[in-house]
Amino acid sequence: MGCLGCRHFPDSPDYQCSRGCLCACRRSCRGEAHQRNVATAICYDASFPEHGRDAGLSGAHLYVCAGAHQSGNEHRRFLCHAARALDNTFYVGFVNLVGRCGAHTFSGGSTVYDPEGRVLVRASASEPEIVRYQLTASRLADVRREVKVLEHCRTPT
Repeated sequence: MGCLGCRHFPDSPDYQCSRGCLCACRRSCRGEAHQRNVATAICYDASFPEHGRDAGLSGAHLYVCAGAHQSGNEHRRFLCHAARALDNTFYVGFVNLVGRCGAHTFSGGSTVYDPEGRVLVRASASEPEIVRYQLTASRLADVRREVKVLEHCRTPT
């Protein structure tokens, strides 16, 4: 893919993922896997609609976000990733730590969302689990014909 790194660096000490993380790019990173355009996000990046929009406007079919979300904020995380999928009519794959790591407990729940923000598959919130889903280009094309958010969005001039 060429680059991978946090774009957003909050000052809050609650965001442990920002410590020691070097920004490798200013925009969402893109590459190709199995004839699909893939964009990446690291944890907090996916909280920003403009990060996902950059990926969508750049032709991403799949937005993959790796996170380390602790227990207690699941409702925000689930809503955020579903919104990125619908905002940009692409699949979202979210992967999260699960269980205890040091002093923290992580909430698992790795999820794949369809281009309309629907949950296709979700992993356990308490046990390590690998989930898989076969993405289809035809589903993506159908949604993009019906939901034209990328076509109709305003871009900065």
